[in-house]
Formats: sequence, structure tokens, C-alpha cells
Amino acid sequence: MKTGIEVRDLAASYGEGRKQVSVFTDLTFKIGLGEIAMVIGPSGAGKSTLLNAVAGMHPLDSGSVVLAVDHPNGGIQHTPDQGLKPRDRRRVGIAYQKPNLWSHLNVRENLLHPQRWLLGRPRREARERADALLEAMGVSEYANAPVTDLSGGQAQRVGILRSLALEPDVLLLDEVTASQDPQNAQLVFELLRDYVQRTQCTVLTISHDMGFVERIADQVLFLADGRLRNGGPPKSVFRGETDPEIAAFVQGENAA
Repeated sequence: MKTGIEVRDLAASYGEGRKQVSVFTDLTFKIGLGEIAMVIGPSGAGKSTLLNAVAGMHPLDSGSVVLAVDHPNGGIQHTPDQGLKPRDRRRVGIAYQKPNLWSHLNVRENLLHPQRWLLGRPRREARERADALLEAMGVSEYANAPVTDLSGGQAQRVGILRSLALEPDVLLLDEVTASQDPQNAQLVFELLRDYVQRTQCTVLTISHDMGFVERIADQVLFLADGRLRNGGPPKSVFRGETDPEIAAFVQGENAA
């Protein structure tokens, strides 16, 4: 199997000296090229820290992260001593629960600006890309609206589109369906699946939405108590055929 993300002996913490608190240590896992891996686990387990560490946005205490390992564009690596180069960061798309859109730009311009600035795309090409994404996500009617007029769910979807506009080789998503109703969560699912299948992009994402996990994930990872365990494909996880602790967590989330 070709590899999309490979994490080896990863450790990360907060603070310094006596105030340093370990979040996790010795995390090792692989995600297949063109697969979607979902990280689940209790609140406070360090899922967002893991995502940011993989993205190169949180310092590593030890270990290494290799992104787009077997992608046709070539792999990129970062370690505690060597971060991602600016040109490599462009290949990593990130979208958070709170998308932090540029408030002085309208919706379309939030998708245009990174394409023009980071990729040097001609304005017409960048606009075509932006408009196609807005239509696919069902928010084209808001193209000229200030982002401050958007609801939380709409802003989340525009944040995802802004990441996809750069056509990343790796996509990292943090609770991006938290404010979505089932219909819009399905739009997110369809758009991500289509993009992954067309580009061999590898996705690592966090979610408490077990329905979203079950529909979209190829692989489920469980983070708790500083340890990461592979639960396998979602069908096995949701049938309780894997680790009993993972099965109990999923059942508890579904009952909540």
C-alpha cells in the first residue's frame, strides 16, 4: 500500500521546564495515500494538538512527520530540528472548526486571495476555481457577501473551500462539521470524497460526529491517555469488532 502520511515516534508537549506537560509520546502510525483517517477520542486527549503537530503548527519534542510520502509530487518531512519550508506548507491544507476567514474580504475573495498570493494563479483562473467550489458546496449565492454575514456553518464550509482552492496534497481538518446540519454535512462529505478520489490527497481529520466518521473514514484512530490506537475500518469499529475501549467510546458518543 502506498503511504500518504507517516508519523514516527511523535511526542509533543506544552510549556517549558517544570511547567512542561506532555500531551503524547511515541505516536507512530501510517495513513494510506488517498485515504481519509479520522481521529476520535475524549475531549482533552490532544487531538487538536496532534493535528497541529502533523501540520507543523505545533513544536515537536521528538519524532518525525512525513507528508505526501508516495504522492506523485514527492514527500515532505519535518522534525523538531527542521520545520516545513514555505513552499511545502502550500501543499498542506488546513481547516478548523472556527475558520478564521479574512473579515475584510467577501466570500469569493477569501478563496481568490490564497490562490493569487501563494500559487500565483491568474485572476480569471483563480475565480473560476473559486466559483466552482462555491457552487459545489451550495454557497454560491453568498459569493459577494461579507464573511461577517455568514452563519457559523456557512463560515465552516467556506473555510474548507479555502483549503481546497489551493489543491493540497494533504488535508487536515479539525471538527469541520460541528456546525453543520445533516444535509450540509453530506455536501462536505461528497466534496471531500470527490477531491480525494481525483487527486490522491490524504486526509487526517478530527470529529465527534460519529455519523460523519462512519460515512467518510477509511481508517479510525483512537487517541486517549497519550496513546494512539488503530481501530481499523469504521465498519469494524462501529460493530464493536475491534478494541473494546474504542467500541465503548463510540457507543457512548452515539448515545449522547
